Amino acid sequence: MIKPIEGEKGLIDSLVESLGEYRVVLITAVLFFFYVNIITMVGFAISTTLFVLSIVWLSRLLSPIWVLNTLIAVALIILIFRVGVNIWIPDVVLYEKLFSEQTLWFMNKYF
Repeated sequence: MIKPIEGEKGLIDSLVESLGEYRVVLITAVLFFFYVNIITMVGFAISTTLFVLSIVWLSRLLSPIWVLNTLIAVALIILIFRVGVNIWIPDVVLYEKLFSEQTLWFMNKYF
């Protein structure tokens, strides 16, 4: 077992102290994990909007202009990936439960 030099912090104490400095990074990593896992459940647009808004909130950018910027950025990302590059996300579970036929096709295509 490794013992600290007398007067210095132990390994666990140093680890706990350094984790405090990386708190935002750890929170962002957890948010990203949840974001990736909920895309197929609630849709790309909703999950991306929630993820970006939470990152903006973590950055302490709380003015309404940042919410507007987030919504515009998500809309542009959807247009670029869906229309421009033609990359599609699998059908969304939430949409399949809420919508039918043409509405379901529209929501899966654009949201």
